[in-house]
Amino acid sequence: MTAPHELDVLFKAGHVQGVCCSEKASYLTHACGIEKLDWQGRHQKRADAPAHLGITRPNGKPHPGLDLQLLGLALNPKGRKTVDIGYSIAYGAQVISTDGKDLLVGVYGAGKDKGNPNRYNFTVLSPDLQVRKNLTFGCAEGLALVPPSVTGRPPSPERGGSAS
Repeated sequence: MTAPHELDVLFKAGHVQGVCCSEKASYLTHACGIEKLDWQGRHQKRADAPAHLGITRPNGKPHPGLDLQLLGLALNPKGRKTVDIGYSIAYGAQVISTDGKDLLVGVYGAGKDKGNPNRYNFTVLSPDLQVRKNLTFGCAEGLALVPPSVTGRPPSPERGGSAS
């Protein structure tokens, strides 16, 4: 298991917002970054991130671009990219995960009168970061996906939301 105080950053973050898994590790996302743990529960690495995994804009105003810092599975930096997701968001990404095929991103969507008339708060991106669809969920406060190769169960069908 993790050594005492290795995950104290979670006290500052408040709570885990999402979990993404590979065959070799699990990745806990939170307001301050990402933690990588092996399947025995040992802490492997931390990647710090400002403001809910996104790069916040200094003026704090809603903006249509999702700014991402790209990381490899070892949490090594792979560059930055701004993706136009088609609606304004208030902050960076709140939670990022994958179903093994696409990147799943939950955000704090801006209000109807601030560039987000459909109240989207979730975007599905292809591996090359193209928008597949935007969704609206009543709650976007977390996400946990474990690949079928780990669970031994087939993936469940998509539920809820309204596709763009």
